[in-house]
Amino acid sequence: MSKLRYLVTSGCSFTETKTGMQTWAAWLAKHYKLELHNQGTGSQGNQHISRKLIYQTNQLLLQGIDPEQIICVAMWSGPNRTEYYNPNPPDYYPEGEGHEVNPDRFVPNDRGGWIIQNSHWVSCQPWYRNWESIESGQIRLYESIIHAQSWCDAQGITLVHGLFKKDVVTPEDPVNPATSWMVDIVNQYKWLPWACFDWCDSKHCELKFPNPRDWHPSRLQHKLYTERVIVPYMDKILCTV
Repeated sequence: MSKLRYLVTSGCSFTETKTGMQTWAAWLAKHYKLELHNQGTGSQGNQHISRKLIYQTNQLLLQGIDPEQIICVAMWSGPNRTEYYNPNPPDYYPEGEGHEVNPDRFVPNDRGGWIIQNSHWVSCQPWYRNWESIESGQIRLYESIIHAQSWCDAQGITLVHGLFKKDVVTPEDPVNPATSWMVDIVNQYKWLPWACFDWCDSKHCELKFPNPRDWHPSRLQHKLYTERVIVPYMDKILCTV
């Protein structure tokens, strides 16, 4: 633990701190006194979560930082979220449909941008109606997890995985031939014992969600989740790395 100096995190709105929200990522960095590099962004999908985690860790490595000084935590999000790269993205998107993130740019001086899509956004309906399926979303999820883990393993960086909600994975995943072989692989990785939303919605958390119509945890729910779920697990695995 004494070697660690940097925490790299990636996820969706349950992870982001750009808006000033103190999610688990901020509380975890504070607890261990680590420098936080957070690539969490609201509404982004799992391929983007993986992509940006790899980018951010590589930026640290290019600075000559020892991989043993870095620890990563990814909180995987809804499999029905996608994105595509546009070299000349438009400047306007419908209100409420990713307008705070579209186009998403994380590489400096990149004139293009990543267009984030969610299945409930009206402008994205043609894609989800004609080309998307539940199975393809689950395949993307597991490919993204394996991609991030393979990168971190190759660099000698510890990576911990979590879910923003437990229903990110489905009962069909272990029996569907398209995903079962990947489930067997990712089950070998380091996983937090509780999904963030589900712990905050359980009897283990004394606090209620700030808005009954919005299932995003409050800053204090994030704090409790960090202290009671993430930190005990991290303390255990850091004794073995």
